[in-house]
Amino acid sequence: MRANSGLPYWIMSLIVLGFVGWLLVHYYSRKLHTKKPEGHFLLWGVVVWFFLNGVWLLNIQFNLFDDHTQLTFLIVSQLIGAFLCTIGVIIFKIIQKKNGRRE
Repeated sequence: MRANSGLPYWIMSLIVLGFVGWLLVHYYSRKLHTKKPEGHFLLWGVVVWFFLNGVWLLNIQFNLFDDHTQLTFLIVSQLIGAFLCTIGVIIFKIIQKKNGRRE
């Protein structure tokens, strides 16, 4: 599963993990968590999803597991991320409806 050309996986992993860090710093430095608290669940779903993708890229770069385990980790991490984001969107919509706002 290791690529022979292109951007090394560890650099892509650093980019992904850097983006997650930037997202968290931006979210909390601008006090967005106090303005729209219903977005917490969706934000953390995205953060966990990107973090798992970054870990998976590091796993590929350093060949920590065999191919079957890497594929299993990828599938499980994508399912976890998609599930968390879906739950976040559902909670976001429920809270918005409860507050009487529609966007």
